[in-house]
Amino acid sequence: MAKEILGRGTLFGRFDSDPIEPLTEYWGAELARRSASYYNAKLDKLTAPVVSNRCGGNPFYITAVIRQAAKQRKSIKNEETLNKLLAVDLSSGFIWAELNDQVMRWIERIKHRFSQQVLSSK
Repeated sequence: MAKEILGRGTLFGRFDSDPIEPLTEYWGAELARRSASYYNAKLDKLTAPVVSNRCGGNPFYITAVIRQAAKQRKSIKNEETLNKLLAVDLSSGFIWAELNDQVMRWIERIKHRFSQQVLSSK
């Protein structure tokens, strides 16, 4: 994916890549809770750290799982419910689609800012 992101168009060769560091279990659980509140998903307080752990602390995955729960109107009340949501993702690729969408929006914002800076410096 790094080649796809950094090896295209006007961004080619302009950036070094750094891997996304996982959130700690505390901050991952906090992101899960805040995402659940934002997307109006039901998440049991005790299950929030499990979501973070199962997603490897990856903020994109944590948010995608919560969004999937909201879309399906499923409450993440225990690990069994979480497993079912993750199984759906394996079959439909929701997390990949969400990650791809977020990365592409991020790239577009960078391109836009870069273009504005180039135009304003002329």
